[in-house]
Amino acid sequence: MSGIAGILNLDGAPVDGDLLDRMTAYLGFRGPDGRRAWARKNVGLAHTLLRVTEETAREAQPFTLDDQRWIVADARIDARHDLIADLETHGQQDIALDAPDVELILRAYGAWGEDCVSRLLGDFTFAVWDEPRRRLFCARDQLGVKPFFYAQLGRTVLFSNTLDCIRLHPAVSCELNDSAIADFLLFGVNQEIDTTSFRDIRRLPPAHTLTWSSDKAQCRRYWTLPVEEPIHFKRADDYSDRFRELLRAALQVPDRIPYAEKRAVRSRLPESADERAAEIQALHARAAALDRWPESLAHEPCEVVDHTGGFGLTGLPGASGEVSELVAGGRVGGELLAAAGPDLHLATGRGVVVLDTRLMTGWEIVPAVGEDGCTVPVREFREAAGVQDGLF
Repeated sequence: MSGIAGILNLDGAPVDGDLLDRMTAYLGFRGPDGRRAWARKNVGLAHTLLRVTEETAREAQPFTLDDQRWIVADARIDARHDLIADLETHGQQDIALDAPDVELILRAYGAWGEDCVSRLLGDFTFAVWDEPRRRLFCARDQLGVKPFFYAQLGRTVLFSNTLDCIRLHPAVSCELNDSAIADFLLFGVNQEIDTTSFRDIRRLPPAHTLTWSSDKAQCRRYWTLPVEEPIHFKRADDYSDRFRELLRAALQVPDRIPYAEKRAVRSRLPESADERAAEIQALHARAAALDRWPESLAHEPCEVVDHTGGFGLTGLPGASGEVSELVAGGRVGGELLAAAGPDLHLATGRGVVVLDTRLMTGWEIVPAVGEDGCTVPVREFREAAGVQDGLF
């Protein structure tokens, strides 16, 4: 994970630049791909970057959109397309689909304030310095996957996602928290979830926010695991069916593989049933040959069932390319020849093109008027595009 740290002097005293630099340097082991610090008057933020997603290739923290609100975060946000759509309905426009997670968090804070955490899904810990409100807002994800530690020494606040980073401040005591250590030895966990093994350092509990301003500090729980009444079904199989239902819903959250790399679009299907069966059998054999399969999953023989005819997919013309981007003022229209997963195969004036409906967030489907056509960028398929590959 990336490293974050910060200093806030509630009395308005300037930040100790040397201490901020030492805290930043200490976090180097967390983030080997970048290291930055920012300070203004009584507040300083630090970040070391570990690139783990495609979006982080363009990430630079501490991050700001307007020089008024600054953020440091160690975060992996899920359901990004849904969040971007919600932000756009609240006045946040021109958000790139590959915007870094830290930008989405800061935009969410700008749209909903401290309630932004209720809109975030994923693993995250972050701190936002809100200059106009003179407020430091910190939060931790619902399950506490990402840590957040802090200490308040008089009018000075220190925070980090690394406990020993806070101990670099000379006023942080080395005295141990005997109660917390006793809890750990007796029960394996701290009974007080906001304590650590050091007296002066505390831990922000999961699903909590922490806000500091000049006159007060406030800790608030923003989420509680819902515990519903027991569900009783008439048939035993209904329980497994309901579990599969919920699992499918959970798996609808998009993955974080770059869009261009996760696409395996077919320009055409093999013409005969035998060719289609041979391709499926080859894919099955490659999957079965992979190592590290869980022992609970048994290898089953490949049984090919061809539904091509039933879905009206026989005799379809091959596609010439796929829509790579929907641009303002553009349109794509034509006869719908086939729908495969999220992909629509449309007969347009420039041939059959494939449109991924996941590109259509914020776009409108209207009845065709006039000639079919396509005025958006199309990536032409290579000759080998008819063979599906890149799955393993």
